[in-house]
Amino acid sequence: MNVHEIIAEKKTICKKSQAQQYTLWPCEETDIDTAHLMLIGETGKGKTTLINGILNFVLGINCHYVYRFCVPVNITRHNKRDIDSQTDKITLYKIPHVEGIRNDKNLVLIDTPGLLDTEGIECQKQSLDQINSFLANPTYKENMFIGIVAEANLTLNNNVRNLINLIEKIVQGLSNVKVILIATFADAFEPKMFSLIKEYLKVKLEGQFKINNKILFSNFNVDDESEWRTWEKNMALLLQEIQIFNKAPDSECSRARRDSVTSVSSSSTYLTTKSNMSHVKRQEKDMAEVFSK
Repeated sequence: MNVHEIIAEKKTICKKSQAQQYTLWPCEETDIDTAHLMLIGETGKGKTTLINGILNFVLGINCHYVYRFCVPVNITRHNKRDIDSQTDKITLYKIPHVEGIRNDKNLVLIDTPGLLDTEGIECQKQSLDQINSFLANPTYKENMFIGIVAEANLTLNNNVRNLINLIEKIVQGLSNVKVILIATFADAFEPKMFSLIKEYLKVKLEGQFKINNKILFSNFNVDDESEWRTWEKNMALLLQEIQIFNKAPDSECSRARRDSVTSVSSSSTYLTTKSNMSHVKRQEKDMAEVFSK
């Protein structure tokens, strides 16, 4: 399985929260609406993996493809342990609408530092300050969804109580923001986290979704086809909730996808230094195959 990190330039968009944004491929300024989905949750529960899942779904990656795409990871502290949050700053990934892919609006996915981080109280306070500062910016209050991400088999303990308290502090009092639940590492059964969080979280919830991204980055075999279809179905339900899912059949989009990849491949968004030229060429080849389907 080849996993290509999309090479994109980043820019700081909010000095107070230190938020940074990657635009994953070039786009013209248009009047197309933009939906924002911010993911919050405990460290290591699959927020960044969920973003990669959404990216591959939007691009129409097929289970038989031997490659996947992933977003750039914004890490500024390099002495991290596996149990530490792998996202240091609020990071936005803009997935612009282009003809032929599955989002019919621009979509901005917002990754956040993990709550209950193992690096201590001071790090936790910094993360909360970043999130609250970002949400105070009126620019991002239109079409904003907050996804609470937690493992499907979540059980009540002191950690979970603390997590729910932190989430309440973040989302209470926010207007024009819709809150949804997203269960990760989910199997065929109803996730325990749905009933648990709904019982203890004193916030109106707009919907609940379960996603298992394990299948996305596994080597595929025929027996996995049913699991892949389930993954696609659940991902479609999530994106329909935030109203960006384009249901147009692939056959109607194939020519537009081929046209779109021309601008993607030639854009200066991709940093063509000597050290990553071979990576870029593989990425462009695989991206071209995606858009030609």
